[in-house]
Amino acid sequence: MDSDSDGQQDANETLTREVTVFAIKFPNILAQATTVNGVYTLNNLPADTSFDLYFDLPTGFTLGPRNLGNDATDNDFDVTSVAEATRDHLDFVRVADGATVDLDAGVVQGANLTIFSWRDADGDGLQDVGDPEAIGLADVDVSLTPRGGVFYSATGLKSDSNGLVTFRNVRPGLFQLGFSHSTLDRTLKDQGGDDTTDSDADPVTGNTVNFTLTPGSTTTNIDAGFVDPGQVIGSISGHAWFDNGDGIRQTLETSLTGIHVIGLYKSTDTLVGNADDQFVDSTATDASQNYQFSKIAPGSYYVRTMVPSNHVVTLQNQGTNDTIDSDFNPVSKNSALMTIADGTAISSVDVGFVAGTGSIGNFVWKDTDRDGVQDAGETRLAGATVRLFTSANVLVGSAFTTITTTTSSCPVSMHQTSKSLSMIRAVVSPEAVTKSSSGKGKRTPPEL
Repeated sequence: MDSDSDGQQDANETLTREVTVFAIKFPNILAQATTVNGVYTLNNLPADTSFDLYFDLPTGFTLGPRNLGNDATDNDFDVTSVAEATRDHLDFVRVADGATVDLDAGVVQGANLTIFSWRDADGDGLQDVGDPEAIGLADVDVSLTPRGGVFYSATGLKSDSNGLVTFRNVRPGLFQLGFSHSTLDRTLKDQGGDDTTDSDADPVTGNTVNFTLTPGSTTTNIDAGFVDPGQVIGSISGHAWFDNGDGIRQTLETSLTGIHVIGLYKSTDTLVGNADDQFVDSTATDASQNYQFSKIAPGSYYVRTMVPSNHVVTLQNQGTNDTIDSDFNPVSKNSALMTIADGTAISSVDVGFVAGTGSIGNFVWKDTDRDGVQDAGETRLAGATVRLFTSANVLVGSAFTTITTTTSSCPVSMHQTSKSLSMIRAVVSPEAVTKSSSGKGKRTPPEL
């Protein structure tokens, strides 16, 4: 018994169950022998004659890896299928006159895999309580395919009236599942944080990611949801362009060149960018730099943009025309929260980018004499927060000062455009320390 399924006979690995090994040259049995502590011997086999060896597997057992490592201690036998095999075999054996051939079989416990398929009535990618989702979906074609160089054809079954498929006594190894239905499409993948209630099939390919089955294991958390292709659900779309820094798309401003990636996220509360948010999907802009997410289930969503190298996001929600402004926050790179209901189509969720980045910074110090001048002996201050605002009082970025051997540095990213930024505000911590004189005799408390 190959307990660790490594394809090699290790110390103390023996099969105590009896099996009978047959040598057959169809249709005749040439010899047979029953194992004692896993050992069998077939005597008086015809020399230089090709024949087959086989034995029936003990219930719940299959074979480990074949032909790995030392040939004297490896597994030489194979099985007829990756799942539910009942017989080991070794074909075209030939023994020279007077020779002895050592042929071994490493037996392992098979793995079991139970799959659930359901009809995702609301298209949210999650198994909900009650009809019709809890009762399962019949007639889903499910295939189990070995990966990683194990050459077996896919084993396919159909789900029963409860939406269940079970692959029994599977040979341990690396696998992939595939799902399809004659009239329904696959729902969203990997929604929520509970792998026991989501759908694991890719909506496009129908396949899961590769997974490993170990000897004697039972797997029950790989599922697939399906939706009606005619179901009316929502969409979000928009455009990406190269902006001059004012946050408004104009006639002479061109689309940003190159493919750009946008992510779609679902929120279970009214906040954007916190821990409850769930990644739903990503898409790339087309040749005209337009993007679209379709077949979005009802719920609250926002989109997040990736930022091209050497660019920053332009100003958000400028002007009064929402069809030509940029809808993404320059700091978080997120849009506002949007509500999707059946049939909702939200367009013009656009994003503008400005080429180049700059920085503001130097250091913050404790102005002991409050004269507004950095004097010798006045120490640099860590823990100050510097916030960067536009002239319209819109927060663009922030940074904390840190002590180095020479400075308290505070780099803050900014747009390289004359229209973007014109005001900086510093907030100093701890609160007991106030800002230095501005040069006009003022001493003010920290500005929050």
